[in-house]
Amino acid sequence: RPELGGILFDFQVTLLKLVATDSFRLAERIITTKHFKTETLVGSKAIIPLKTVQELQRVFTGEEHITVSIDDHQVLFEGVKTRIVSRLLGGTYPEYEQIIPKRHEAHCIVDREKLMGAVRLVSTFSGRVHDIKLRIQEGTKALEVYSASRELGENTYLVPAKTERALPEISFNWHYLFDGLKAIATKEVILEIQDDATPAVIKPTDDTTYLYVLMPIKAS
Repeated sequence: RPELGGILFDFQVTLLKLVATDSFRLAERIITTKHFKTETLVGSKAIIPLKTVQELQRVFTGEEHITVSIDDHQVLFEGVKTRIVSRLLGGTYPEYEQIIPKRHEAHCIVDREKLMGAVRLVSTFSGRVHDIKLRIQEGTKALEVYSASRELGENTYLVPAKTERALPEISFNWHYLFDGLKAIATKEVILEIQDDATPAVIKPTDDTTYLYVLMPIKAS
């Protein structure tokens, strides 16, 4: 699906949503009118190619303001000295809101840096699908990050966690989990997990404008 190779630019007049997914994970960032101004009174949606967005990050480093203009087929990004014009991707972006879980079994808060360090350490023992496991034993206050390989052995790391209930063993691709944690700037992160067949949600503790949704790896 070519539309998955782009970033959804969902302008809703009073806010702007940027969404990206590859069907295994999804990230959503909300930008409020505190950070942009517009004279447009009608909402619109456009899908901007990923390569264009990557070029924006490279070219407009340090730019304070960028003007964005969109028509039916193209988008223009204009800074002080540079203009970038790109075609838009066709197709309809998936109704992604439906896959964001509305409830969860386990809710835990962990130190982001410590969890990233644990993921890094145990990843060296992950299998062919780069899987690592998360679990919280009944009565404990630690998130267990675990991986095992027949060839290399196994490794377990405990990260202190604020949680009220146990978390059954759930596997994730460690690269995807690490990417989600890396994109968050707060000291602590919230993990909301339902079961091994439902997407997990990772988000900052004090920022409601960003969330990261990650599909677990189902046990074979």
